[in-house]
Order: sequence, then structure tokens, then C-alpha cells
Amino acid sequence: MTKRLLFAALTAFFASCSFIGRSCLQEAEPVHPAEDQPASYELHTVKKGETLYGLSRKYGVPLEQIAELNGIEDASRIAAGAELKIPGISKKKKQTVPVPVPGNTNGENSPGGTFLESWPLETAARDKVVRKFGRIYDPVLQVFTNNNGIDINAGDSAVLAVAEGEIAYFDFIKGLGTVIGIKLKDEYYAFYSPLYKIDVSKDQKVKKGSLLGYAQSGILHFEIRKGSSPLNPLLFLP
Repeated sequence: MTKRLLFAALTAFFASCSFIGRSCLQEAEPVHPAEDQPASYELHTVKKGETLYGLSRKYGVPLEQIAELNGIEDASRIAAGAELKIPGISKKKKQTVPVPVPGNTNGENSPGGTFLESWPLETAARDKVVRKFGRIYDPVLQVFTNNNGIDINAGDSAVLAVAEGEIAYFDFIKGLGTVIGIKLKDEYYAFYSPLYKIDVSKDQKVKKGSLLGYAQSGILHFEIRKGSSPLNPLLFLP
């Protein structure tokens, strides 16, 4: 998919949504790359310092498929000693190339351990996530909604780039506000909205921690996408 077609599709998607806390109504289902349960899998016992991202690289299986098969919604929830199912793996297929996996000094696993190097705020904010990814019941509207990202209580914190990349999407969408998208590595994108006091421009190169702006009304909607498919950010954030 070309950049023009990708962002035309994303603009149409954002514009067509009814946003309640930056989430779309049920008709806009998040896309899950692995919809069917695999016919075969291998059990892997998590070792100290291993992460979902490291395991996905080691076995050559998309991170989101491992997470879906094991019912994992947050990469920080895996711990040494846990048994994970690795989908579609046979002994002949298994990769043996060692992959460096980050750990930390307190002996616990690094939560995300992916190419995302930081949170979109000045400090890690798992405890400030007010709406998670996926299907959520809205008690006000009394309907199920789908959140294609996570909503974070950002307060007056600066909004920052989660990794090195390029500002590939920058647009104002009625009913949503200003949306900024960073093209990361391997066709992954990070989207932020609604922002104000913007400190970047279209096509600008950014580094991890670069100031993007501030969250309007103190709530930041953050998405990770592979191409145009939304993925659970909590599987990728460190």
C-alpha cells in the first residue's frame, strides 16, 4: 500500500468514526491479524529477561499472534516461568538465531522490549490508561464500542515521540482534533490525538522523546498500527 493510499484510508476511517473518548462504534472492528486458532503450537517457558517481542523475533511469529493465542493484553504481564504457546511452530521451522533481549537490574522482565523506546508521555503511564484496546461497553450510550488504541490520562504532560521516525500524517479531523502519525520501522505507525500546541511539522524527522505537543483536554488517544491495522499498544510499549 502506498503512503498516499494508506493515509487516505486512515483519514476516511477517522472521519467516519463517532468518537466517544476517541473510540469507534461497534461497526469499526479492530483488525486482528490472527483470527483463527493455529493447528499446531509449541510451548515455551519464559526465561528471565525474555519479552514477547524477543520471542516473536526468535520464532519468526508476529507478536500479536502470540499475544492473541495466550490471551495477553499487556506485555508487562508475562513473567519468568510462565508457559506460552507459540503458534504454528515445528522443530524444523524454529529459528535458532539468538536474539538479544533486554532485561533490567531488578530481575524482572522488561515489559515491552520492542522497537518502541518510551511511552508517549514524559513517564511510563500504565496506571493512567483509562480505556484499553478492544471492545468496551459504554454505560452512557449503552452500546459496545471498539477502541483502536488506548486512552491515557495525560494531564498537562508533554506528548512525546515513542521512537525515531518521520511525521507522516498531520491533519485536523472534525470531531477529533489534530491527529499526528509517526512512521516507525517495518511499516509500523504511532498515532496521537487530539493534540494542541503542536511542536512538529509534516515530514519532519523525530527522535525518541521529541516533543510533539500536548493532549487536548488532558486525555491522549494513542494507537499503534501495522499498515492500517490497529494493534494493542500495550503489547509494544516498554
